[in-house]
Amino acid sequence: MRLIDLFNTLKSRDQMAQLAADLARRSQADVSATIGSRVQRMGIAEARGYVRARARGVLESHLDVLLRQPNLFKPGLRATLIEDALERTIIWVVGQKLKTEPVRQQRLAA
Repeated sequence: MRLIDLFNTLKSRDQMAQLAADLARRSQADVSATIGSRVQRMGIAEARGYVRARARGVLESHLDVLLRQPNLFKPGLRATLIEDALERTIIWVVGQKLKTEPVRQQRLAA
């Protein structure tokens, strides 16, 4: 691989990561509205699966809006972008869930 090809690949990955982060950030309010407080009663693994299933449609609709902007990125990378944004969304939701749990966990440990 030539150095310029490596540079372009790395630049492309950075752009994709940036786009996925932006997509996840733009979708947070709609994802929250979609999942509600249901994940608070779930274990971590169950919450991850639930968010993955419910947030996918929200992320896809937000991505469709972004895709209307010409030359944003190659359409073939749509699935990769959705998966990356989905992982970021799951991390965010589970992080929010864990922020409310330490008090409960401390009570159980006592």
